[in-house]
Amino acid sequence: MVSTVCKRMGGAFLALTSILFFTATSAFAGTPITVPANQPWTDTGIELAAGETVTVTASGTIFIGVGWPYETPDGQAWPGCAEIGGSGFLTPGLPCWSLVAQITTAGAPFEIGLAKTFTANSAGELYLGVNDNLFGDNSGSWAATVTFDKGQSGAYSNIAEYPVPTASSQPRGITTGPDGALWFCENGGNKIGRMTINWAFTEYPIPTANSEPYGITKGPDGALWFTEYSGNNIGRITTAGSITEYPIPTAGSDSQGITIGPDGALWFAEAQGGGNGKIGQPE
Repeated sequence: MVSTVCKRMGGAFLALTSILFFTATSAFAGTPITVPANQPWTDTGIELAAGETVTVTASGTIFIGVGWPYETPDGQAWPGCAEIGGSGFLTPGLPCWSLVAQITTAGAPFEIGLAKTFTANSAGELYLGVNDNLFGDNSGSWAATVTFDKGQSGAYSNIAEYPVPTASSQPRGITTGPDGALWFCENGGNKIGRMTINWAFTEYPIPTANSEPYGITKGPDGALWFTEYSGNNIGRITTAGSITEYPIPTAGSDSQGITIGPDGALWFAEAQGGGNGKIGQPE
């Protein structure tokens, strides 16, 4: 289903309507995931492939009820804890009030504690949970970080697709922003998109209608710069989402790719303008 693949950045590819995530040979470590104490399971948003080596580390404390001590992710040993805390634990036999995990909602739970490295026995979404028997009086949260190795000998072992919120957005270029997120052009949606590595999307409309944004790159000023194929502008967007547009002198230039040059200026290709353009500090 991938009709256009424009650029690979840190293992992620962009297609016509979705962000594709490929797991490869290097290790991936996401931003800390909040695991609230007042619910049994938390969806990490991370889809694992069978056979992947995964490491989860966790820290912090949660409060498990009035009169009870704070608990770290390693919890308290079974069965002594059950004699204190009663029956009905989420995963009987594992340490009470500890961090546990499962792959898909139907998977068998297993212990994580403060840290655990394991091999995924099946493909599916990774869930983290609190091994408790009463969640309504809990408060606080743990912070968990998931790291996993990507595939064997450079082969891609897992492909996950993350649809862009705007239908028929036709995303084009993609780059890593100064904020650690992925930024991309929505050629058909007339927006600039932002996606975190935990796959949360934000979209920013471009002021010029039907501008057809095409290429995007991180600029030397800490902003993102992009071309407008039909708008005939060079656009600048801050990480806060503020957009400024700069007209290209040549009408109908059909600007496409853009990159930062060795001189610190931004260079862009003019498909119909007959040359390359430059935008930067006045000379």
